[in-house]
Amino acid sequence: MTARYPVLQRPSGTALLEWVNELAPELLPVYNKDYPGRNVVVLGSFKGWYEMVKPYRERLRAAGFYPLAPQGEVITRYANGFEVLDTDTGKIATLSRRLGRAMTEREISVLLEALFITAIRIGDLTYVAGLPRDLDDGTYIGETVSGELGIAMVCGPVYGTEISPTLDDRDGYDGWVSHFAAHVAMIDVVTPEELGVQYATIRT
Repeated sequence: MTARYPVLQRPSGTALLEWVNELAPELLPVYNKDYPGRNVVVLGSFKGWYEMVKPYRERLRAAGFYPLAPQGEVITRYANGFEVLDTDTGKIATLSRRLGRAMTEREISVLLEALFITAIRIGDLTYVAGLPRDLDDGTYIGETVSGELGIAMVCGPVYGTEISPTLDDRDGYDGWVSHFAAHVAMIDVVTPEELGVQYATIRT
């Protein structure tokens, strides 16, 4: 088994999703048909998971939306700098078992990002929960989330909190600034409760 699924020194999301499709398709995000038109993905820096991302996800749930992702409750550990939620640990264990080997930290981080992007692509809308930098010393929308935001812009409407149209200069994102600012300018700033009223008539 391990010969067929060798350790990927430079793992790609495409390759790992192929493995998931072959070995554990139940790990893929599934559109919730009980919430037609209201399957949402919440974007945000997981540095602000407890302060911003999770609370906004719960507000969206209360407003009548189904959060496709993220679905966890607590951050249990980190893999290659990527936050691993409690719901992710079972996915990692399942795929590792079926691969016949332990996944590397790099594979885990790429897999979780690939699953998250899959949720964005099948969802109806995206909500960006941006934590202002002055609240938590650098907890901002960074490079990873800005890339996810670009995908979300293509896939459907994007709503969210008010976000600064700049990236943190300390991380050297100079080349991203104008691109990111353009994306931020396109976000429709609205609260989860206001969005719930806007989407309340969607039933089919």
